[in-house]
Amino acid sequence: MAITLTTQLLTFQEYLTQLADTDIRSELAGGKLAPLAPPTGRHTAIARHLFRQLDREITERQQPWVVTYGDVGVRTGPHKVRLPDLTVITTEQATALWHTAAILESPPLLAIEIISAEDPNRDYRYKRAEYAALEVPEYWILDPHLEKATVLTWVNGDYEGQEFAGDEGLVSSLLTPWTLPISSLLLSGAAPTTPQTAPAS
Repeated sequence: MAITLTTQLLTFQEYLTQLADTDIRSELAGGKLAPLAPPTGRHTAIARHLFRQLDREITERQQPWVVTYGDVGVRTGPHKVRLPDLTVITTEQATALWHTAAILESPPLLAIEIISAEDPNRDYRYKRAEYAALEVPEYWILDPHLEKATVLTWVNGDYEGQEFAGDEGLVSSLLTPWTLPISSLLLSGAAPTTPQTAPAS
């Protein structure tokens, strides 16, 4: 007779406990702890640049929103927690997190992921399905490797996607119109150049 080994799924509370005991950033994927690889310098530069642009845009529009930079999670199911690179949330959601673990149990206004080369399916497939199930109104996927951005908008029970590249500015139902060209955004993560020294005379 075959013996079936079962692995007990981590509960949400167990996930929070394990996070408190380690400095490693991890998501909860299907009841299993999924450590995230440290981001590359390019990844970090793009996220930082986009954070500044979004924060300025939200301030100029005087919207009651807050942009977060990799420090707010989203609970996408009983045994699932994702850590988007950036989110836009309401001030009400931000206030509710003030004295608790910074993990939303309601959908953010916007989730943004920057593709990591080691696992593009995580953002293109799995997180897309989870954010759709949670009915996150808008989800951006920034792909520095393919030099494009995909904007997914929740419409009539599913995501409708549109891709942008080059000097095109994002079309966003949340931020209309978004004027930051994709090329400018992705180049914000270009490797810094070493200044050239003048030849000796």
